[in-house]
Amino acid sequence: SARGDDTRSLRTRLRRVALVAAVGLTACATPPPPPALPAPAPARPRPVPVAPLRQAADAPATSGPRVVVAVVFDQLGSWSLDSFRDHLSPDGAIARGMRDGVYVERVAYTFASTNTAPGHAAIFTGTPPSVSGVVGNSVVDPVRGKRAFVNDGEHAVFGHPGDFAGPASLRVGTVGDALVAATGGKARVAAISGKDRAAVLSGGHKAELAIWYDKSIPGFTTSTYYAKAVPAWLRRYREEHPMQALLTPWTVSDPQVLAQATGQPDDGPGEGAHFALGTTFPHDLAKADNPYAALPLFPQLSEQLVDLAGHTAMQLGMGVDGIPDLLIVSISGTDYSGH
Repeated sequence: SARGDDTRSLRTRLRRVALVAAVGLTACATPPPPPALPAPAPARPRPVPVAPLRQAADAPATSGPRVVVAVVFDQLGSWSLDSFRDHLSPDGAIARGMRDGVYVERVAYTFASTNTAPGHAAIFTGTPPSVSGVVGNSVVDPVRGKRAFVNDGEHAVFGHPGDFAGPASLRVGTVGDALVAATGGKARVAAISGKDRAAVLSGGHKAELAIWYDKSIPGFTTSTYYAKAVPAWLRRYREEHPMQALLTPWTVSDPQVLAQATGQPDDGPGEGAHFALGTTFPHDLAKADNPYAALPLFPQLSEQLVDLAGHTAMQLGMGVDGIPDLLIVSISGTDYSGH
């Protein structure tokens, strides 16, 4: 269809300007001074969902990238990536990024809290936890008790009563905040992840939208910090992509490749039978004791997250003009399975 052709065209442009960033920081001995929070900028009008698809073909040429896509693979260490890189598709995003981009095999951390929240804050602010203020995944509040670092107690999460999410704990600005300020509020910034803390802290204070997976719904959601209600297009996406359809077994297409990659039998030492999934393939989500809590471990949620990221870029009109936009995608499956 014509709409399908427009969609493929936009996705092609997104791939051409994609920047793949593996989890890791090149740290300095002396942390740089914290960047100031960007001044409020006038809001950029949101397009009608179909408008970006019609405008894309006539968008003016630009010398810089229209969209920068930053992809974070949570807990994908260099040693793990090196062990499996020969098994990656040569046309895949990771292999292409390592081949055509700059690949730094080893990095040094100047801080000990290498958890999801402080790690994502460090990547997108360029500052350590002592400067960003994000020192862990959770914090003990003398009034509210222990809470997640992004639980601000003010901006309610849609579909999860009693939960809240916003970037108030982040003391400094992110690269997305700087981009919005530099373009007078015209740049669009969006962050999508399997975790609320990864999406919220990566997007920063000025992100137009942050989306994450919530097992209690179950599904992708956001908070009132970003919108008065779940965007209509996101509601339609959730209806068209029900979580129940992802509760399928995880099988091994080639047992010999698995054995070659791991160097041990499928049931290796140290494996745990979490969620009653067992320690050997196939792992059947439908038989898990808590399927929607176990779903982030499975590749099908990561695949849907990537698909949703592309859909979000199109719905927000990213890449249709000469103003650079920032799309952040944080893959949480590598972290959940690592744990």
